[in-house]
Order: sequence, then structure tokens, then C-alpha cells
Amino acid sequence: MAGPARAFLVKQVGTARSLSDKGNFARVAELMNSLRPQIMKERPSLWGKMRNYYVTAHLNHVKGYRTELEKICESIEVDGFQLDLKGYTSILTTMGRTGLAGSVLNKTWQRMLDKGIKPDTGAWNALLAASCDDFSQIHRLMDQMKLENVTPDSFTYNILIRSFAKHGYAEEAWRYLEKMERRGLHIDLRTLGPFIKFAADRGSQEWVDNAFKKLRSLNLPVDDLLISSIIQARTACKDLPGAESTFRKMLEEFPEAVQGRSWAALIKAHSKLGRLEDAVSVIGEMARLELRPDYNVYTVLLEGYLAHGKVALAEKLLESMEKDEIKPTAHTMSLILRGQLRARNISVAMSTKELMQSQRMRIDVRTYHELIAVLGEGENLNAVEEVFEEMRETIGWTSHACRRMVEIYSNRRMGLRMIGMLRKMIEQQVQPDRATQRLLREHFDSTGTGHMYSKKLLTQVGELGNSIAELSSRKAESRKGALTKLPV
Repeated sequence: MAGPARAFLVKQVGTARSLSDKGNFARVAELMNSLRPQIMKERPSLWGKMRNYYVTAHLNHVKGYRTELEKICESIEVDGFQLDLKGYTSILTTMGRTGLAGSVLNKTWQRMLDKGIKPDTGAWNALLAASCDDFSQIHRLMDQMKLENVTPDSFTYNILIRSFAKHGYAEEAWRYLEKMERRGLHIDLRTLGPFIKFAADRGSQEWVDNAFKKLRSLNLPVDDLLISSIIQARTACKDLPGAESTFRKMLEEFPEAVQGRSWAALIKAHSKLGRLEDAVSVIGEMARLELRPDYNVYTVLLEGYLAHGKVALAEKLLESMEKDEIKPTAHTMSLILRGQLRARNISVAMSTKELMQSQRMRIDVRTYHELIAVLGEGENLNAVEEVFEEMRETIGWTSHACRRMVEIYSNRRMGLRMIGMLRKMIEQQVQPDRATQRLLREHFDSTGTGHMYSKKLLTQVGELGNSIAELSSRKAESRKGALTKLPV
């Protein structure tokens, strides 16, 4: 294969990877169609990478939309293309990153085994990472790896440490770290960094300090994320002097490592512990040091303003962000929108919502719930129903949103609308929570509206709850069985 031609193909594969990370599957498909004859003729191995990037692009494009993710994963192999071990490992890794696990993950794993592809440590690591929220599953997988004589590597232990630390099992995570040391495996920031972060999230100051001492004893570099995590741990323990002294000490010892996250953590410490003026003064200190606030700093200060009900100041801060050429994200705008809703600035909030949609910023579930709750207090029922329908189309049904709608209809004594909502919930297999069921019973018992019909629907609610519980139980048993009987 000629040098220039080889370089051209490698460059195009790199372009496909970049497009894949952005979820631009259409452009990846165009590249595949145009390059396939040349790749298959001159370097077929590159085709596997292109195909993996195509699937990954699909997954990234629909991240957060579980139904679409499942459909794509069910039809991974199309056009007669066969994934190899690396391809399946890439797919499993992407599933884990996009939160797609359970039956879809197991089907993909089983498909790989059925094709006679024996998983290596990398594939097992991808499966472990995707299953990290289920501890019983993790233990079963580790047992299965022993049976298959698969040797865990540093990545395996990093996944286990991150998983246990994330869910508050610091002692278990630390035991795995000690096991890594005994086996002579490489320990770096990928090992200790997540441990410190998740221990800090739970306010485990002692574990944070222990891990930081270990990090220094190994002469590992100190970075911005580590410093911010240590400050966060002090804040969680309501130790503001400790948080501030930690920041000052780190600023003195590791000035280059103290970046936006660390400054943001200090601002959050002041704001969270009720000292908003001190939080604002940190911005002034940054200015004196000729440091420019980044997105993290602005976002944390924005959260502080909104937490203290300073919506006008938050809006001004948003203008300052734009002047500093820091583009607001969907998260930033959602914060502003929720703040405006809590302040009952309805018209301004709706303008913010329209601005977000015009810029194709996705409104999250929490913000939709807030919109439904606040709009439901007013007289414009159509506006509430439009927002609910919009949420249903973009995100899907949630039991919380349905309960809000039932409350709104109940307050207006609109029994037939309540019946209609209940029927839709049953059709969509959305389990009404206890509060929703209580509201429905109280309303129909007091008014008698649609009594027989409502009684029948409430019976169906009970049956629905039983069927959902039974289905969840079957799925759990299915996952357990699939993972304890994995063929070689």
C-alpha cells in the first residue's frame, strides 16, 4: 500500500472518529460509503474502525434516549459487516458510557460469544464498567473472570475502585487499591482521582486525606480536579475554615494546578455555607491575580445567586459570561429558567425557554417538572398541557410529571381529565406512585365523578403495579442467570 494512500486513509479514519464523538453519524456514513471500496481493497482492518465509529456516532447522537439506543444496539451488525473483538469491546464501552446496560448489554455480549469470539481482559473491563451500579453483578463477573482464567489488569481494578467509591463503599474500594499494590500493578491518577472525588461527594474527609497522602507518597501529580475535590470534602463537613486553608495551601504549593475547578470549589464553599458576599469576593481576587473566570467559576456563582433567590444578579452574571466570550450551555440556561420560575417571573421564564429552544438547547427533566408545577398554579391550563405534551415528545413520560398533572386537574375538580391521564399512564406502562393513586381515590370518593369507570381504572393501576414489579423481577433474574452461565 503506497505511503500517501495509507496516510490519506488513516487521516479519514481520524476524521470519522472526531465526527463519531460529536454524534454526527450521517457524515460518518458518507465517509464510509465513499471510502469503502478503497479500504476493503488496500487495508480492510481500517473498515472495522470505521464501522465501530459509525455505531458509536449513533449512540452518542441519541444519548439519553433509551428507546433509540436499544434499537441501534439490537441492529449493530448490518450490511453483512461482522464486528471483531475490538469492535464489540468498543460497543460495550460506549453502552457503559451512555448508561445502557441490562438486557441490551447482555444480548450484545451473548451475540459476541455465539460468534465464537472469546472476550479478553479489555472486553471484560467494558462489561464491568457498564455494570458498575450493580454490586452483586460485579462480584459475579469477577468470579466468572476467575473461572475463565482472565487476569485482571490496572483498568479492571480502577473500574472496581471507582464503582465502590461512587456508591459510598470506601473501605471496599481501598481494599482493591491495596490488592493492586500487592500485585505490583500501576497506580496513577485514574486510580486515586475518582476515589478522592467520590469520597468528597459523600463528605468522607478522612478517606480523602488518606488517598491524598497515598497520592503524594507515590509522587503523582496534583491537578485541578483533585484540589477541588479536597475542598469539596471540607465543605460537605461544613468546615469552611478548613476549605479555605486547603485552598490557600494548594495555591502556595501547586500554583499551576489551581485552575477553574479549584476556584469554583472555593466559591461554592462560601455560597453553600451562607457567605454569598465572600463568594463574590473570590471573583475580585481572581481579577487581582489577572486570572479570568472560566465556565466552572461562573456556573458555581450562578448557582449561589439562585440558591439565595438573587435572580436579577444571576441574569447580570449571565451577561458577564457572554462578555467574557463564555457561551452559556443548556445547563446554565436551565439554572436561570428554574430560578425565574421560582421567583414566579413567568413571562421572563417562558422567554428564556423559547430562547433555549431556538438555540437547540435541550430542556432537562427537572426543568420540565418545575415548568409544569409553576404553570399549574395559574389559570392557563392550555399552557400547562402544552408543556406536558412537549416533555412527553422530547423526553418521555415520568410518574412525577403525571402526578403533577393529576394534582392540577384535581385542584380544578376536572374528574374526566384525571381519568384521561390515568388511562394514558396505563397505556404507556407508567406506574402511578402512591401519592397519585391517593389523589385519584380521594377525588372520586368525594365527588363520585365517573365512579364505576374510575374504580375500574384504579383496579387496573394496581394490576399495572403488580405487572411492572413482576417484569422487573424477571429481568433481574434474567440478568443474574445470563451472567452466571456465560459460556466460554
